[in-house]
Amino acid sequence: MTVPGDIRAFIRGDLNGTVVVGSGAHVHNLVVNARDCSTITVRADGMPDVRKRECPAAFAPSTFTAPVGRDRELSLIGSLLREHIPVQLHGPSGIGKSTMLRHIAQEDGGQVIYLCAAGQTLDDLLQIIFDVCYETDGYRPNAAQLQEFLDDVEALLVVDDFAGSRDELTELITTVPSCRVLVASSRQTLWSGGAAVRLSGLDEKSGTRLLGRLLGHRLGVDEENAAADLVREHAGNPMTLTQIAVASRRTGSWIGPCREDPAALLAEKVSAAGSRVLGVLSACSGEFIPISTLMALSRLDSSAELGALERLGLVVQADGYRMASGFAERVARLVATETAPAALAAALTTWIATVPDRTVVTEAAPVIVRVLRNAVATGSYVEATVLARAAAPALARALRLGAWGEVLELGRRAARASGDFRAEAYFSHEAGVRLVALGRTLAAGPSFVAAIELSRCSGDARAAVVSQAQADAAEVPMVFPTHRSPCVFRWVQQRFAAIPAVVAAVMAVVATVVLLSGPVEQDASGGIPLPAGPSVSTTVPGARMDSPSATGPTSPKGSSSQGSETATVRTVPTKAAMPVGGTTCAPGAAMNFGVVEVGYQQAVSQQFFADPCHPRGFESGGMTVRGRSGDVFQLSVGRCPDIVRPAGQGEPCTVTVTFRPREAGVFEAELVVPAVNAPDRPGVVRLTGAARSAPVPGEPTSATVRSAEPTTTPPPVALPCPTERGDCRAGPGTGQRRHDPDPQSVKRNLSPVENRPTLWRAVFPHP
Repeated sequence: MTVPGDIRAFIRGDLNGTVVVGSGAHVHNLVVNARDCSTITVRADGMPDVRKRECPAAFAPSTFTAPVGRDRELSLIGSLLREHIPVQLHGPSGIGKSTMLRHIAQEDGGQVIYLCAAGQTLDDLLQIIFDVCYETDGYRPNAAQLQEFLDDVEALLVVDDFAGSRDELTELITTVPSCRVLVASSRQTLWSGGAAVRLSGLDEKSGTRLLGRLLGHRLGVDEENAAADLVREHAGNPMTLTQIAVASRRTGSWIGPCREDPAALLAEKVSAAGSRVLGVLSACSGEFIPISTLMALSRLDSSAELGALERLGLVVQADGYRMASGFAERVARLVATETAPAALAAALTTWIATVPDRTVVTEAAPVIVRVLRNAVATGSYVEATVLARAAAPALARALRLGAWGEVLELGRRAARASGDFRAEAYFSHEAGVRLVALGRTLAAGPSFVAAIELSRCSGDARAAVVSQAQADAAEVPMVFPTHRSPCVFRWVQQRFAAIPAVVAAVMAVVATVVLLSGPVEQDASGGIPLPAGPSVSTTVPGARMDSPSATGPTSPKGSSSQGSETATVRTVPTKAAMPVGGTTCAPGAAMNFGVVEVGYQQAVSQQFFADPCHPRGFESGGMTVRGRSGDVFQLSVGRCPDIVRPAGQGEPCTVTVTFRPREAGVFEAELVVPAVNAPDRPGVVRLTGAARSAPVPGEPTSATVRSAEPTTTPPPVALPCPTERGDCRAGPGTGQRRHDPDPQSVKRNLSPVENRPTLWRAVFPHP
């Protein structure tokens, strides 16, 4: 267990200072005290001086060559921006979005604000825009005042790697109304108020020209034919083609399709230092790592090794470095030095304590959050606690309140798991101060209560007094629990940590038996019996889903297989893709959400591969939900390769669809995944769900899902393509017909249960 003295050894004294937050009558001084705890007080002098910069302090990185084969897209984007129409450029990784953005920014004749949003929250991104447009001495305005400051900023705002939601993108655009906005994302989230431009792979002619330029000579006839095959094989992805050309140039021989493996050839060129770099980048899950941070974590003496990896096409540079797409992940699996989350967290903590420039710590905020998540997820609680304690003051001092909040929450969870009362009290106190700084005084009460109780439990009376005084000064309402002693509760929780797990396991078995022995209801797709109440999941090593017969759906069954893979199997049957014979495409896959009460939601996760009738795979970046009921189904893409290939040729794609009905009825939509080089034959998953009105008080309830239980992921299935008739729901010659669920039949098959959903939530309450 870490003691406070160990943590303080990594805390920098130069992080102490005062910043200003808020506007109007609610301006506060946020006093950051790195060694103890922060405080916030009302500022008597009002808002600080704010001076607009003559030229924004953010510039696009240089680009050496113009994009190949993108004349049409460049012309379209240019015309849209001249009309002040916001543009979102979207497509899979490695397709050339960043190259396009850099070229457009360099060719623009006006002022340009070029930012990389990778790993940034929207609040922090808006603060960064404010900082590059205005000179201040540590000031963060509230939302209304920020809107006023940015109203008259006229520039081309270019934001790369924006991963926010539809609402967040809309908020970004409306906050800078006088700017021309160009955003790059992996998937489309701009559906109104602008134009979305999808960037696909290069055509054969452009891809061949790119390969010739990268190889440095004019291609002969045989080479042109081989190059065209490569372009088709890799869907015209510029990053993949670049890596192939680099491998060819380095080996001195042309790499044609189905010959040597470019990943193996590239791996031979990676040095031991490069292996350490790839190990760190792999552990950080695609985040951009600032150069000084990456050098420290990889133990590099110079940045020459980073340049060598960039020339190999294995890393890309923007605000730092991150792993490239294409063959880079395979190269990393071959040669990367494995970096454990605990070791990476410890190294990052040491770097924060010794780096001479505290602003670099702020630039590394996304990396810090990512490493903390990995450390907490793998049980490295002590290392995560120390890292969060060292990083939190720097983020508060830089007014990155979004990242600050994430670090505080992760640190609190790690401290609680490790039994460090003092550290947990610190994180709770800082969380309360942050909420007050954001103007959310009422929400700060539980945080200060927790800080006071935990400080008392740890014997730190002074910290408890400070938290109490801060809450009183900010007029934070607090309610202290009276039904138990928090110190005794926490003591028992620490020393008998294994008992809750045993009790929970026993109760899980009992609850499962009770639920599965009850009456069943009819699924909204018709004919599939669902156990009453929410679905239960279990983890089975090597589980696979059997294909149903041609006459109807069947339940998934676990079967043993080679390897040690682990899949999650739902007790609620999930439809799988039917067997594929010859060139016949499989019938449409389906995700069914059962019957949900209006005002509640149900989420279903599914993994899928491409089916054999799509040998080139699907483009995951273009997934959309469409149909007359598409607005009640919301898509979230999890871990997913850019190109989803058939089983055995790559990793599956994980998607989560949430069903949120706003009125009673039966709803249908389609999850559409574009196919590589086959826009007329996309993969389609049918989405169905039914909703019923809330029950009248006093009447018996039915087996209707009221709130989402923890999402489960069934085994991967092959995502099918449309049939020859264009009907994505039935294969030719199967004799199957589309079945639309009948609302009346759904209602008839709802069997009343005696409050079983309530019993389930009592056994496993939501956190």
